[in-house]
Amino acid sequence: MSLKSEITIAELSQEIQALQAELDKHCKADCEWKWDDVDDYWETGCGNAYCIIEGTPTENKMKFCPYCGGALIPTLPPEADKWLRN
Repeated sequence: MSLKSEITIAELSQEIQALQAELDKHCKADCEWKWDDVDDYWETGCGNAYCIIEGTPTENKMKFCPYCGGALIPTLPPEADKWLRN
């Protein structure tokens, strides 16, 4: 004899919505990275530091923060272009 639980589509939908709400609490949509020209590293929006030997996150085809998983948004000061090209 098998114990089988009948689950309705409405119950599954509610469970999915509850799981998505829990996931949304822990996931960050975006992670803005700012270039620190004094120490030559990227300061992440989630409180970490990341060093790239050559180029920018965009030039290295980085799309997501390796720490929080948020969509990576690099922000350079206007004069940074000349620092990174030298």
